[in-house]
Amino acid sequence: MQKHIITIFSLFFFVQCNYSSHKSERDRLQDEVVAGDTLTIITSNYKEKDDTIRVTQFIDSLFYIPLEKNEECTIQDIGKVLMTNTYIFILDNSSDLYMFRRDGSFLRRIIGECFGFDILEQEELIYCAQDKRNNKYIAVFDFDGKIVHKKINLSDEVYGVGNFIAAIDTGKIAVALWNTGKEDNRLEIIGTDRRIIKTFPNHEKFKSANLPQTNASRFHRMLSRRNGKIRFHPYYSDTLFAVSAETLALNPVCVEQKITKVPLLHRLEYLGDQKEFSRYCHENNTYTTRFFESNRYFFIIYNLGYIQQTLACYLLYDKQTGELYNYKQQLNFDTERLHFGIFNDYDGGLPFEPEFNSGEYLIQACKASQFVRFYTKGRELKDCDIHTDICKMKHYEIKSDSWSSEERKQVLENTIKKIKENDNPILIVAQLKK
Repeated sequence: MQKHIITIFSLFFFVQCNYSSHKSERDRLQDEVVAGDTLTIITSNYKEKDDTIRVTQFIDSLFYIPLEKNEECTIQDIGKVLMTNTYIFILDNSSDLYMFRRDGSFLRRIIGECFGFDILEQEELIYCAQDKRNNKYIAVFDFDGKIVHKKINLSDEVYGVGNFIAAIDTGKIAVALWNTGKEDNRLEIIGTDRRIIKTFPNHEKFKSANLPQTNASRFHRMLSRRNGKIRFHPYYSDTLFAVSAETLALNPVCVEQKITKVPLLHRLEYLGDQKEFSRYCHENNTYTTRFFESNRYFFIIYNLGYIQQTLACYLLYDKQTGELYNYKQQLNFDTERLHFGIFNDYDGGLPFEPEFNSGEYLIQACKASQFVRFYTKGRELKDCDIHTDICKMKHYEIKSDSWSSEERKQVLENTIKKIKENDNPILIVAQLKK
């Protein structure tokens, strides 16, 4: 199959408008990118290989990392994970940043009141965005947890969770801005000397009388890292960009047109009404997407709008073969099994629901209590008769009923036996195929 890799000049014949604004997507890309770069385009009529995905199709190995719990480290939920060859960095939803060894043993708490972070692995530096008494800044630490740089001030317009800052190098940091309608920029490059080096305009400015500040979290622009290079993706955009370290230009890496995105005038940050937002997304099958990328794959998660309660669906694009898998996940309560994720035929464990991407790894964080209970006992859910309104509890198996080897199954069984329900979360880590 011929891969859809083309030059930027061809992009303008394919990219459709994804935003409700005066300037087209094509014109905006032409303003911002460097000509001659190559990219992957997944068109709306691109042939799909299959409607199912099993983990053994795209992973080499799957392993489990219990995170050590002690008086210094009690984690309920995880907001971001980064892994190096030696360490694991965890930002929990209480804004504490922790550092572990690769086996999950605890090293140190870096800092509290951290609402986003990134690392430079080779330089052994940690960049943490902090908000203390309405004073926003980035603090820089070494891997020993010591401050090594003066505070880098941030503007009051900067909001985010986890993935909105990324260190380009030791002198430049990318900061993605939420869209509340009034922001002039969507992305800023700031120097560690506190000056603004470059800005990228916000093409989706709007006025809405319905917008509470809290709704802006539904439009979170994502920054990530791929082989040391920065990636930028707005949730409702077709396009994944690379931020060039040399020119600081935005270069398209992948354009995905399979999934219909929520238009601006129907997004939560514009409507200010979650019921109306949810109704529109369900009636019109409009989604938000999130890109993960490895050397071999584009892995695209899509949800109705950005509502966490909806089931995630998955696009998997193989760069080597050009094959595209589209797993449209739906609940089927007529069976005895429920799978809230990708079917785990590797070791017979729970379905895999990737939440984080770090290098060649996809990572899921699972509460210890759910990890043990769902695997050993399954789940009890109400089964109601729509004619009589009589409900009874029905048991469902959550774990897989197939696995690739008895050895892998036994490793999982041994891991389950060691976990206590009040432990810190478990990381389920999938190493992707090369």
